[in-house]
Amino acid sequence: MTNFDPGDVVLLRFPFTDLLSSEKRPAVVISPREHTNIHHDLRRARLDEPGAGGTGLSPRSVETCRFAKANVVEAACGTVSMVIVERRMGKSD
Repeated sequence: MTNFDPGDVVLLRFPFTDLLSSEKRPAVVISPREHTNIHHDLRRARLDEPGAGGTGLSPRSVETCRFAKANVVEAACGTVSMVIVERRMGKSD
């Protein structure tokens, strides 16, 4: 199992309501590593395009995670299963 730390930027596969298809979306891990190791899920904050509200990622984070443009961290938080994590994209600072 992969370990994730707070601040890790991950790519998640969010299923649509029909559960037949999904869309990939980035998110920032906000749960401590211990939570992820015990429960096999992670708490995340959603990333979205500027203009959606929220706090912007630093230019370095945008470059490290290879985003095409700046993203913002939204207050929309939730818990997701480790099963939908595609990969780690980088680290926010």
